[in-house]
Amino acid sequence: MAELLYRLSIRGADLVEFLWLPLLIWTLLASVVLLLLRVFPRNLHVEYHYQVRLALLFALPAGLLVTGLFEWISASISTGEETAAVLKWIVIEAPIEVGVAEAANESAGWLSTHGLYAATLILIAAGSLWLTLRHASQYIQLKLLQVRLDLYPVKSIPEVSQRNQELIDACQKSIFIAFLDKPVIPVTFGIRRPVVILPLELKKDRDKLNMVLRHELVHIRNRDYQTHLFSTVVRAFFWFHPLVHMLYHQIIEYREMRCDNRVLSDNSVSSKKYASVLLELLPMPNLNKNVSVNMAQESSNLKKRIDMMKQHPKHSIPFRAGLTLFSGIFLVTALIMSCTDMQPHSIYDDEDLNLMTDLDQTGERGYHQVLIYLDEEGQIDRHSESIDQLSNLQPEHIESIEVLRGDAAVERHGPRAANGVVAIQIKRDPESTERAFNILGLEPPSPMPPPAAPEASSGDDHFVVVEQMPELIGGLQSLMELVEYPEQARRAGIEGRVYVQFVVNEQGQVENPQVIRGIGGGADEAAVEAVMQAEFRPGMQRGRPVRVQYSLPIVFRLPDAQSSVNVEAPDMSANSMRIQSVERSGSTLEGVVVDARSGEPLAGANVMIYEDGSETNRGSVTDPNGRFTISNVEAQNIRLRVSFVGYETVEQSL
Repeated sequence: MAELLYRLSIRGADLVEFLWLPLLIWTLLASVVLLLLRVFPRNLHVEYHYQVRLALLFALPAGLLVTGLFEWISASISTGEETAAVLKWIVIEAPIEVGVAEAANESAGWLSTHGLYAATLILIAAGSLWLTLRHASQYIQLKLLQVRLDLYPVKSIPEVSQRNQELIDACQKSIFIAFLDKPVIPVTFGIRRPVVILPLELKKDRDKLNMVLRHELVHIRNRDYQTHLFSTVVRAFFWFHPLVHMLYHQIIEYREMRCDNRVLSDNSVSSKKYASVLLELLPMPNLNKNVSVNMAQESSNLKKRIDMMKQHPKHSIPFRAGLTLFSGIFLVTALIMSCTDMQPHSIYDDEDLNLMTDLDQTGERGYHQVLIYLDEEGQIDRHSESIDQLSNLQPEHIESIEVLRGDAAVERHGPRAANGVVAIQIKRDPESTERAFNILGLEPPSPMPPPAAPEASSGDDHFVVVEQMPELIGGLQSLMELVEYPEQARRAGIEGRVYVQFVVNEQGQVENPQVIRGIGGGADEAAVEAVMQAEFRPGMQRGRPVRVQYSLPIVFRLPDAQSSVNVEAPDMSANSMRIQSVERSGSTLEGVVVDARSGEPLAGANVMIYEDGSETNRGSVTDPNGRFTISNVEAQNIRLRVSFVGYETVEQSL
């Protein structure tokens, strides 16, 4: 549970970090524009009021999308990765052990910091989900009502006036009408096949029917239903922002006044009769106004609409003028929001941090180390999100990240660590070293230290190759039955091979299992747990059991449409491997072992050497990149023999 909440807190922190500045800028811009609209002359045309407010609302999600795009581009440029940090919160990552440990040890601090971010994420997501489900339910109710009603093409209604017939033709859509045998405010919905629902009572008065119908046809002509749906979606996602709600209601208000203005621009329509119709419709019930366009959607603005009819000129603004104003406000607002994050971000901002790298030249540790000494108290807390970002950005290349403070830091790393230290253990392969250094903004070492490969040993430790290799009791199937596909890996869509390296002792028991190439998502741990339970017939050398280093690939594969989740053993007959890039430098032999079909490097393959036709006890095991190194090779005529569980043995003469 603590791990889940910590994950939520990290995602919540990422969301807040991404949203707060663009939202603040949008809020300031929208507030200034709305304030200017209040001081403009009162007779400013309603078309301008409507377009400005619509542009402000639509610019909010557009600005955030452009901001995210710029962050993705800047992150790709600065780190060389295709996946940007701004989008990493939607990906399921491996557990961040440092954060989970701190959460468990500092419950009070967790509740005040991480808990706040987690609660923020949950609250925003829950509010958006609730509003979305509510609107979806209203839309379903509206469609069910449509199914129950008799629909007629509007042009087939004999009471429709000639002017409305012309407006129907201008809409260039198949418009249908239905009459409801109960009082209801006229409603319009639908995109491809718009439907207008009117109270049956209107059919008794031809003039009223045509005035109301003209109002609804103007909605269809202006595509008001589409813009209303998008406004509803924006409000659902940004329900926590009061200015979004204000704009939403003002857009509805000015949309209806804009529609009134276009109806009254026809001199044949009486303002007095039109206002009388609005007064009659006011007490009638509304039909799911969140997912439809109603003639009197906001009853509280009826007085304002009638005042507009008296004070504003009865002419409509050309479509181009309104579109130009909308486009200008929309583009300027969205671009100003996005410019906040156009500059690339460094992992540790612009503070002067004291970085020291410690390269593992011999391979004894198995990782490189980067130490970040903090110059003042509080830097660790200020950079905690950046440290989390680093661990999320390249989890497959980092062994661990440890944050030390106080006496523990001084005891481990000396007086320089009095203000705290961040110790980053980078995996020792060249790719991990180069990528991690690039992420930190450091120059990778040149030349890159080569990875060390273990050689055969016949001492008290273990052999790498022996005359008779260990044999898994019960075969691979017995091991497969011990492996469970982790739920986390299945949900995240993670599949692939996990290579586990271990030592089989003289009794056939497994010792010191380690993942030399994993896939994450809990699959590595599941593979190790299964290997720990496996039993072997021990390896034999000169007739006696010995300790032998051994490797096994465990394949995790997601299901197809018919099968269930399973872990399958490699097919011996289907897999072949080959030795490539074999080079000899003096008495040192180096090469790479790969899958013959895919070209994928094979980690943990056993390489044995034959000198002048005679078998030796010397050899090596391929590292995570499929590389092997064998030293002290003096003979000229040699042959390599490579064996690997699940593959046909291959030999090559040199």
